[in-house]
Amino acid sequence: MRSPTRTATTIGASIAIAATLTTFPSQHALAAGPSASPNAAPDALCPWYPSAVALAGKLDRQDDARALRLRDGLEKLQITPDADPPTACAAASPPAAAHGVLGKGSATLEMGIDTTSTRTGRTLAVGAGEYPSIQAAADVAQPGDTVEIAGGDYASFVPANGVAGAWVTYQARAGEKVTISSGGGEQGLLLLDGPQFIKVIGVAVTGSESHGIYASGADHVVLQDCEVADSRNGGIVFLDSSHIIVDGCNVHGNNTDGTSASHEAISITGTDTVEILNNQVHDNGEEGIDAKYGDRNGAIHHNQVWGNRGPNIYLDSVTDVTVHDNDVWGSTEPSKAGIGLAVEDLAEARRTSNITIARNRIRNNAGAGIDFWTESSGSFSNITVTDNEIGGNDRGGITFTAGDFSSSTIAGNAFGEGNSPPEDAPSGVDIISNVATALHYLSMPPTTESAPRRDPSPPSSPPSGRVGEPIPRREPASTAPTAPSPSRSPGEVLDLANWSLTLPSGSAGDPVDILQPDLNRYSDDAFHVTDAGDGVVFTATAGGVTTENSAYPRSELREMTRTGMTSTEKGGTEKAGTEKAAWSSAAGTHTLTVRQAITQTPQVKPHVVSAQIHDGNDDVVAVRLEGARLFAEYDNGAGEVLLDPAYLLGTPFDLQIVAAQGGVWITYNGTSKAEIPLSGEGWYFKTGSYVQSNIDKGEAPRAAGQVIIYALSVIHSGDAYSPATAGL
Repeated sequence: MRSPTRTATTIGASIAIAATLTTFPSQHALAAGPSASPNAAPDALCPWYPSAVALAGKLDRQDDARALRLRDGLEKLQITPDADPPTACAAASPPAAAHGVLGKGSATLEMGIDTTSTRTGRTLAVGAGEYPSIQAAADVAQPGDTVEIAGGDYASFVPANGVAGAWVTYQARAGEKVTISSGGGEQGLLLLDGPQFIKVIGVAVTGSESHGIYASGADHVVLQDCEVADSRNGGIVFLDSSHIIVDGCNVHGNNTDGTSASHEAISITGTDTVEILNNQVHDNGEEGIDAKYGDRNGAIHHNQVWGNRGPNIYLDSVTDVTVHDNDVWGSTEPSKAGIGLAVEDLAEARRTSNITIARNRIRNNAGAGIDFWTESSGSFSNITVTDNEIGGNDRGGITFTAGDFSSSTIAGNAFGEGNSPPEDAPSGVDIISNVATALHYLSMPPTTESAPRRDPSPPSSPPSGRVGEPIPRREPASTAPTAPSPSRSPGEVLDLANWSLTLPSGSAGDPVDILQPDLNRYSDDAFHVTDAGDGVVFTATAGGVTTENSAYPRSELREMTRTGMTSTEKGGTEKAGTEKAAWSSAAGTHTLTVRQAITQTPQVKPHVVSAQIHDGNDDVVAVRLEGARLFAEYDNGAGEVLLDPAYLLGTPFDLQIVAAQGGVWITYNGTSKAEIPLSGEGWYFKTGSYVQSNIDKGEAPRAAGQVIIYALSVIHSGDAYSPATAGL
């Protein structure tokens, strides 16, 4: 049998992103091509090579910090003004298409903002406790305290401040929705005037007559798992602040006053050190995420930004900002790009500089994918655009509307769906190794459906389909709340006759198990039908109950006796589906076929197992998602098979696991991925959501792993397995 292999980034892919000096590993790889003649011209063998040599020559005459970094990166690849072509040219071709990314997920902080509290204070209970309002608790809160708010509608409040190492936290009680819909001030419904060292977690701010959350002079403020919706002006606004984090918020329907509204959905102005991550920003009447007018030292990453008037992400007169791993689509105004870089006349410093735009997926915008623009005059310097997937944008892939440029690079991007690499660019912009290719994940149009809070409500279902149909890689599923279907039970969607269910509830070491025939009629928050009625949602929270031999909670099916087994065959009176399955891989062929989507991971440790072969002691094979990396693990973690290096949460996939003849075969989306030499007895299948984190890892109790299963079958056959004819 063939041994599973890992993919590796080649020298050519490294050249394509030399401008970032490996800060952002490439999602593109060079495909091996046929051997070329040793006398062939370098540009025939490696289309990127002449541009790379030209860049090396230009850098050789410069001594600024960026030039030195770029030159060092090229020299490590043995590219100098007088170098011979590298031997890799003889078997290399331009970068292949990007392999998907990204979007809202569970990315971790990267800007070094210290959010730790070493002092543990009191918990002040609001609503169901001694404090009737948030303000009443805030009036007595001290550094280190937590104001825990029961579900309900509340008036706004003026927060008490914390200090370094002793933040004051204002948070919704786990599993309950807290909404602020009245009070506030002229500038905002939740008005934060000079707040310091505070966290606002799980709070919704809706229907403001001005801005939603408006902060000025803030220092060390965290907004997490919030919803800000339907404000007449901008949604979340920070002015002249520092050390700001906006993480996991759903910001939609703001700027209802249209182009006359002030500020944008998320608007950051004149702020030093800001991080915007894991948010959904959509269907707003102006820009989506806007960093402007003197912002410095920022990161905008792992967000889903769509359906805004546009640009969806906008950088205006800022410096030292990275925009990476975002999913950006569907701006609605024809003049507005997916990502816009600009210098407007309102800016004091008429320059946008030291910007990296990397590993974003930018598609189906009404304007260009990426556009550079100045209102009357301004400059762009040290701009790097690399390793992005750009396609289906109505006004082109990358456009240069106006501006003066210096020391900027457009390198290693993949273009498709009607967009092409720029053929020329203004002076001061180097274009290196961009390719036009098929973008496999842009085949479906954007959506602008509303997507309220991500937590604690589970996501809505991704597109459904029959197992075996091709799965288009498209925009991630929205996270609209999904309640258990009142009309259908999971047993009406999936054939559960040969399964039992383990839930993340019960008592420690003894979780609830649901057996047949009860399972056919069972449904609860951890196990229910999607709104669309086309799948079953499995949710395991980090604070849930675990089995005796595991540290992690699960909402997971366990294989039982095969459907149709009679009491005579069993030698007893137990009903079919009530005895634990245990079979040998040495006899017959045992096949699990499942269509599923992993829709949510916890934040601190974003790991979820969605399918397994297990034996009496441990897992034999486990399909795991760790961050964006989807793979199958075996031999107690000693071996693994990569299924998808950049899995996008909410994307359905077809999985088949076959155990037979002393081996295990894994097929992913119709493609054989592995033939693993494994055999054993007492095996059985499992599938669902087995979250690989808990509160001891620092997770919030409600942090969850979630999987939707659309189709499921298990077949045990006495026939031998034939890999050549098998597949989904």
